[in-house]
Amino acid sequence: VAFDDMELYKGELYVEMFLAISDCKNFVKLHKGDKDKVKDFINKMTLLRDEISLFIEHLKTVKHE
Repeated sequence: VAFDDMELYKGELYVEMFLAISDCKNFVKLHKGDKDKVKDFINKMTLLRDEISLFIEHLKTVKHE
């Protein structure tokens, strides 16, 4: 789930941004922290994307059978 919208919290509106990934047993949520700028959040997601891509390439080259 990718989310970017306004949320109402304790009577105040704020921007909520997160990327959530889950399977049947685990859940991971990467979110824009209160002190993060949007650029910081984009950098976090870019780093995550790059690491996932590197891991996929690693798994393609290793024989696990």
